[in-house]
Amino acid sequence: MKFLFAIEKFLVRWFGVSLVSWMVCRQAGVKPVTTFMLTTIGRKSGRAIDTPIFYFRDGDAFYIIGSKGGAPQHPLWFLNLQAKPQGWVRIGGGAKTPVKARVADGTERARLWARAAAFYPPYDDYQAKAGGREIPVVVLDKQTP
Repeated sequence: MKFLFAIEKFLVRWFGVSLVSWMVCRQAGVKPVTTFMLTTIGRKSGRAIDTPIFYFRDGDAFYIIGSKGGAPQHPLWFLNLQAKPQGWVRIGGGAKTPVKARVADGTERARLWARAAAFYPPYDDYQAKAGGREIPVVVLDKQTP
């Protein structure tokens, strides 16, 4: 499994291709969702951690959904961004783009959630499964290096 995850990270980092996205979306009966490499700083380790993740655009910003498949706890990348909101994204082999994370709320969250769920309808099922946890919508605003 570790080997497959390494292959997935390589494909997303350098080519912007995600086999996981393709498989998950095919199983859900939807078109593949765009995927990029998110780099966060580990809140405990202090090391850079790469995570391939579905992403969406809102103007110049990116946004991502902290669904963890509807699990009752937040994904680790979200906890890392809560502790240190600076990170980087890499799209299809391009340069790393520095970003600053913030959690969307209120009408912004509702608008972005609806757009993401239109691309990937299982998000609504994940929210129902999340055991009362509100799945975060994280906006990643581009920063100048």
